Amino acid sequence: MNASQIVPIARAVAFAGLIIPLVLTGCRKGGGEFSLPQDVCLLTGDLVLRSGTGVDSHAITAADSGCPYSHIGMVVNIEGQPFVIHIVPDSSNAGSDTVRLDCIEDFFHPRRATHGLICRVGKVDSARRRALEETSLSLHGKGLAFDRSFNTLDHSAFYCTELIWYIYKEAAGIDLTQSRRHTLPLLPPLIFCSDITGYNDKELIYKF
Repeated sequence: MNASQIVPIARAVAFAGLIIPLVLTGCRKGGGEFSLPQDVCLLTGDLVLRSGTGVDSHAITAADSGCPYSHIGMVVNIEGQPFVIHIVPDSSNAGSDTVRLDCIEDFFHPRRATHGLICRVGKVDSARRRALEETSLSLHGKGLAFDRSFNTLDHSAFYCTELIWYIYKEAAGIDLTQSRRHTLPLLPPLIFCSDITGYNDKELIYKF
């Protein structure tokens, strides 16, 4: 079996491993849940941001005066279905603070989001989108944990903005932050959502 035969099989296996748990955990539309308008078509690489509902989200937006959003993910289209790769800290210590792939309805569920934004990065062709997809699936498969040291030089763990910055830089050669960083006492230089939304080649896809 040659490489051209192995890649489609690997993708099919990866998709099966992802979609089954997601269906079982409730990626179904229901009353009061988020629903993306039918005329909005998402592509791999689209950036998705939300304003959270918790105290930690308010603290993040207070520290990041240039942006109303506290969390970011990236769309990964798998067999035509948009999922969001992202990572959040697990305050319950239940082991759920690893890189996640959630359906768009879960990412923007009203329990988690008061406002949302979807934008598309420019100059991302089909080859780059495939690379973004492959890198995302690889990171998800490794089960990497939330980066509580907030160290962007260590790629064995990630925080939310660091994850999306790394995927784009590694897979597409694009630095979404254009070297922007925030500094806070006793912490290394941080990537905030505004450091990514400040990227100058992007277009608005949807906002609520």
